[in-house]
Amino acid sequence: MLCDVVLPREHTDSILCLLLTHSNETVVSGSKDSSFAVMSLSLSELVFAKTEHTGPVTALCVNRSGSILATGRMFHTSAL
Repeated sequence: MLCDVVLPREHTDSILCLLLTHSNETVVSGSKDSSFAVMSLSLSELVFAKTEHTGPVTALCVNRSGSILATGRMFHTSAL
C-alpha cells in the first residue's frame, strides 16, 4: 500500500531501494532513474528529491537522528 500511495509519483523508473528512518516517520527511496526521494509518512508528501547520481541509486543509509543521508550507486559512487 505504501508504494502505491506515496512513492511512484516521484520517480520515472523502478524503485530499487527503500529506507525507513529510525523514527518511522520518513521513507527514502532510490530509483533506477538516478534519483532519490525523501517522503514524510505523517504528511504523505515529498520532503526532498534530487537527481544526484549518473546511474541507478542502489543504496541508502541514514544516521540514527535522520540528519545525514548517504546514497550510493553501482561502480563506487556515493553522495552525502
